[in-house]
This record gives sequence, structure tokens and C-alpha cells, in this order.
Amino acid sequence: MTALTVGIPLFFATNVDTLLLLLSMLLLYPVHTIVLSQLAGAITVIALANLASQILNHLVPTWSLGLLGIIPIILAFRVNVDLPIKQDILKKSGAYWLIYMLYLSSSSDNLISYSAVFTASSLANRLAISAILLILTGLLPVIMQIIYSHTFIKSHLIRYQAIITRVAYFTIGIYILFITAIIPHLIQLLLR
Repeated sequence: MTALTVGIPLFFATNVDTLLLLLSMLLLYPVHTIVLSQLAGAITVIALANLASQILNHLVPTWSLGLLGIIPIILAFRVNVDLPIKQDILKKSGAYWLIYMLYLSSSSDNLISYSAVFTASSLANRLAISAILLILTGLLPVIMQIIYSHTFIKSHLIRYQAIITRVAYFTIGIYILFITAIIPHLIQLLLR
């Protein structure tokens, strides 16, 4: 699989849950502040995911890392997509730092999913996927600013965000199960 066919779905599956967060931030801060803060957060998460994938590659067999795919599937059924944002805190804090911390606090699913995908990828693919994730992280706030300027689209995105998020988490979980080849391995173990 190419980095594009992995990186783009991986980004959207793990970042759908940030749409309302982005809307709240776009109402308070300039888009360039959001982009820079989220890029810093994404670099942190991607670096940690790459490190975690390398550690896991040396400690456990690749197929067993497919168990990480269960976490996004569980999130699909248990995730709370309503992100409470206290407007007074947003206004009083330093914008860059706050947005960076909000990005990190909402990125545990990204870290888990990226680690699982990176574990099953070569160095070249990890670098290419990382570049795609960073480009999309920078573009998303700009795109959301354009989309949210249309009232009809904004209301429907907000209305269906929970469904979109659940489908995305479930899809990335299934994807992780398949790229790590855990399903064939478990079937092989059962047939012994």
C-alpha cells in the first residue's frame, strides 16, 4: 500500500473528532495560530508514535500489535464526541500553548492508531505517512474555516459528527487488525 492510501484515511479517521474543537477555536483565534499550534502537536504525536512503534517492533511480534486495533473499535462504541470547551479559559490562556495542549489531550487515539500503522510500515512509508499527516494537519483548520462559513454545512457536520466519528474509529480499528495480519494468525492458531 502506498503512503497516500494509508496516510489520508488514517488522518481523517483519527481527526474527525476535532471538528467541533476546531470550530470553537476558529471562533476565537486566527487560523494561523491554530495551524502552528496543531502542527506542533502533530509533530509531537507523530514522533511519539514512531518511537512507540520501534519499541514495540523489538519487543513483541508484529501480528500481536494488531490487538491495538481493538482500541479504536472500542472507542467507536464508547467515545464521547462532545468536547466541552470553557470559553473563558480559551480567552485567558496563551493561544499557541492552549491549542497545542488541547491537540495533545484529544490525540490519544491518534497516538495509538499511528503507532499501530507505523509498526507495520517501512521507514520510507513512515516518513511519507508522517509528511502526509503533517500537511493535512496544517490544511484542516483552513479548510474548516471555509466550510464553517456556510451555515447549512456547519449545522449538518455538527449534527452528524458523532456518527462520522464512530464510523471512522471503527474503520481504523479494522484497518489495524488487517495490516498487522492478526486475523490470519489467530485463525491459524485456532486451526492447530
